[in-house]
Amino acid sequence: MSDPKRLANLRKQFTSNPHITAEHQAIFRAQSAQREADLTLHHGIPAPILIGEHDLMKILDELLDNAFKFSEAGTPVIVQTGVEPAADGDVFRIRVTDYGRGMTQEQIKAAGAYMQFDRVMYEQQGSGLGIAIARGLTELYDGRFALEGEMNDHLTVTLTFCLVPFS
Repeated sequence: MSDPKRLANLRKQFTSNPHITAEHQAIFRAQSAQREADLTLHHGIPAPILIGEHDLMKILDELLDNAFKFSEAGTPVIVQTGVEPAADGDVFRIRVTDYGRGMTQEQIKAAGAYMQFDRVMYEQQGSGLGIAIARGLTELYDGRFALEGEMNDHLTVTLTFCLVPFS
């Protein structure tokens, strides 16, 4: 976004209960995939965060859709939320972990728009934009987006957001 005033206004948006938003999106995606039994939710300390709720829902929808799509039924999809300490003060983290096909370190480094890895082998539908959309929206709100995993083992996406400052 190139308009500084519009960006500043956007970054004033917040989500009061991100742990509830994450829970609702996770349950919805698990039900859609008919994998409610595979979903595990861990809630830590709740806090309001600096991201619009609609955009947070979009990020979570993309990540959870991928987590259920790229892991087998019967394997866990874990969603963790909560306040955690960081070097520059407390932050709110959301982690989505699936134990599916994972990604190599090279794939993690290359993850971006329109990237679909091993498409011939896995024949997944879609544009490959899920990670790019999630990363872009997270960074638009000054959040941090990180991927960590191993091929044929797991993938964890960690979102880090600033807490709403006390007035």
